[in-house]
Amino acid sequence: VTTPNNNGESGEEEEEEGEGEGEAEETERVLDELGKKTLESEEACNSIIQLARAALEERADDVGLLWRLSRALVHLSMLKQDDEEEKALLQQALEQSKHALDLDSSVWQCHQWYAVAVGSLSKFDGTQQKIQHGFEYKEHISTAISLNPKEPTLHYLLGRWCSEVAALSWIEKKAAAALFATPPESSYEEALQCCMKAEELLPEQWKANMLLVAKCHIQLGDVPLAVEWLHKAYNLPTITSEDRDSQEELEKLLAQHDSSE
Repeated sequence: VTTPNNNGESGEEEEEEGEGEGEAEETERVLDELGKKTLESEEACNSIIQLARAALEERADDVGLLWRLSRALVHLSMLKQDDEEEKALLQQALEQSKHALDLDSSVWQCHQWYAVAVGSLSKFDGTQQKIQHGFEYKEHISTAISLNPKEPTLHYLLGRWCSEVAALSWIEKKAAAALFATPPESSYEEALQCCMKAEELLPEQWKANMLLVAKCHIQLGDVPLAVEWLHKAYNLPTITSEDRDSQEELEKLLAQHDSSE
């Protein structure tokens, strides 16, 4: 859920203002430095969680601390093997990001991490709740994009939602239509458009996004172009756990679709 070089934060982020501004900025700088390691390290996640919670005892309504705490809880959940631990961490992340949104809904990171927490929790949901959470996910990612359209992570996250909705089976679509007057709708064309926007903002640097571009082209019937994207993504360095997961899928797709192999 993060780009290779910014951990889900735009370089053009506006600083939050308030009392104790110097101390607050220093705390957030330390949290962001640790945040660069959270995709791989439980120790870094736990350090951020402890620091953020300690700072929140004095600044309980600090939005910057709240969304950074939510981010760390989400990343820690991704490193857990136990479903109950993962779910508990995601519920905490949702609570913190919800509090941040209640305080200031103009901060795009609050919407991003609320959406990511909701989306990640959907694996534990029944059909009706999963669809409802899907609506929430799209709403908050779309709002985050309207607040910061230059953040590539957000376009990728929306593209992933579009591709997942496009992949729903006929039975799943009928179930959604029975439960909701307006069921979620999207297409691989829309997913591709989102991913290409992410590529425009961060060209040929993000393995997971390039993989999703390739998968959209496969679904749209342009296999030769998909194979080009598969090769470009495959040749990128494999650094994070997300990269490793993407690389495994890239190998399988190249074996299926690249006739030159």
